[in-house]
Amino acid sequence: MWALLEYLGFINLVIAIFNLIPAFPTDGGRVLRAILWHISGNVVVATRRASFVGRFLSIMLIVTGLTALFSGQIVAGIWQVLIGVFLYLSSRASYEQVMIHRLLANQTVRDLMTYTVHTADVKQSIRSVVDDIFFKHNVSFAPVTEGKNLVGYVDTSLIRSLKSENWDAAKLKDVMIKCNEDNTVSPNTLTEDVFNKMNKTGQRKFMISENGRLLGVITLSDLMSYLAIRVRFNEGGRENKMPKPRKYNA
Repeated sequence: MWALLEYLGFINLVIAIFNLIPAFPTDGGRVLRAILWHISGNVVVATRRASFVGRFLSIMLIVTGLTALFSGQIVAGIWQVLIGVFLYLSSRASYEQVMIHRLLANQTVRDLMTYTVHTADVKQSIRSVVDDIFFKHNVSFAPVTEGKNLVGYVDTSLIRSLKSENWDAAKLKDVMIKCNEDNTVSPNTLTEDVFNKMNKTGQRKFMISENGRLLGVITLSDLMSYLAIRVRFNEGGRENKMPKPRKYNA
């Protein structure tokens, strides 16, 4: 009984010491980030530097683990390598999560959506959509409207599931995917919420609708391009202006 308690106490002590290592995202790493944040005044820069320390320490742990393996200390070496890999992946993922949250905070899809969109009419045939929209404008996605109202969308994956000999007779109203909360959002939706929904549902494009009217489209590539630009500026401690709306290219 005492031996078991001593073993559990030792394990908890090891975990506590490990958690104090200044390797983000451990508690020690968060303390380090707080200090760096106070010095730099930029949470993104502080997170990046704390994450770098975490990855450096994890690489050192992996190297020492591999050295132990080749020295015959199989169990200890394996544990060090596994902990190092876990710490490296956690540090990188935590940094990316903080970056995304920080850079998308308080932004709405109205700020980033693309306003110029090639739309299809609900009465069009599949053939005309393929020839006049997809091929002509080199896009793979088109919102479908009925008059001025947005009713759904069609994309290349949907059309490929249909037999080409039926493209002339089939109308969009019979095959389109109708608007719902999984593919359509309001312009006031937080961009971070859309990004999370993309990760959850696998939907890469969302239509922006207000009062039943199509306003624009926001895609995963839009968000990734925006994040890539913002990262370059924030890593230098600078802020950039919002990007201008651009023509949509699915």
